[in-house]
Amino acid sequence: MHMIQRSFLQRARRAFGALTIFTALLALTATAAVAIESLTEVETAYDDMNSGATEFSGATYNADRNVLLVVDDEVNAYEFDLNPDGSIDHSEDVRVLTLSLGGTADWEGIAWMSGDRYAFLSEGTGTAYIIDVPTNSNTINGSDVVQQITVGGPQGNTGTEGIAIGSDGSMYVTDEYPSSVTKYTASGSFLGQVMLPTLGDSSGVVAAEDDSLIVISHESKKAIHIDVTWGPSGSTYDLISEISLNNFSQLEGVALIGNEQLHFFGEDKGGQTYSRQVGVIVAAPTYELMDVNCSGTADVVDALLITQIEVGTSEPMVGCGSGDSNNDGQTNVIDALLITQCEVGIPNMACPA
Repeated sequence: MHMIQRSFLQRARRAFGALTIFTALLALTATAAVAIESLTEVETAYDDMNSGATEFSGATYNADRNVLLVVDDEVNAYEFDLNPDGSIDHSEDVRVLTLSLGGTADWEGIAWMSGDRYAFLSEGTGTAYIIDVPTNSNTINGSDVVQQITVGGPQGNTGTEGIAIGSDGSMYVTDEYPSSVTKYTASGSFLGQVMLPTLGDSSGVVAAEDDSLIVISHESKKAIHIDVTWGPSGSTYDLISEISLNNFSQLEGVALIGNEQLHFFGEDKGGQTYSRQVGVIVAAPTYELMDVNCSGTADVVDALLITQIEVGTSEPMVGCGSGDSNNDGQTNVIDALLITQCEVGIPNMACPA
């Protein structure tokens, strides 16, 4: 019996000794998508919102500067300042930028990357132009273009309409016909294409925090929220939810703020041109009882944190598991011991079945 205890203590000491090395490498688990049909529309427009635009065609949110940048399908982009709650600040003038890039036109999509760098999508060329938007000029010219990436889809340019950037820098590009989304690496290598036959076309896309996609359609007048399983020889998707946007005569752009707000833009053709909808787009993560550091697994790192919390050198992490492994209403060294026993192979009441 003493040998078993000594062996256990030796293994536990080794495990605890390694904890401080790896704690900084732990990452949060992915969040989970929920129904966008529960969103509430809180702001609408049926005009150009003092921009002078008639054909809003793509939109994105810049989190560094708290602005929306919207392109038309001619040669202009429009920067809208936002209030702290995400609503458009109508007391500020709309900044109008001119894209002076030779014969390139028909801008249909835009996606923020970082700082003042954006991906502008041209339907006319089937190309994504990576551009550093100048802060001291309202003209974008060839010297501002960092890179050009062909994203016309595996069938060629069949109407590239929308672009989004994923959490790993990958690009999602929608095609009108066939209605689809194609995924590329940040450098433009093809990763997969998912067909969306339930949509009359795909006119815009945005990626949520968990890389689920919200795709809009001006022909179907709705937005769908999908979770895609990507593959180079075939991709499939699960429909999470959808919302009707019947008031838009031509729905073209979508931007996402903080997984809690969607901003829709459409052409000024007698219908709605703008809608801001708020709610929960991606749910907060949930964690197992023993996962006190929100890492996605319960292990000796959690045991160490419980011990630190008990002696006052660490604080509980809000939203993570409580760590009360034996359900006695307290989180203490006993719970830490139970978690450690599970980790090193000694079964107890707290171990997963």
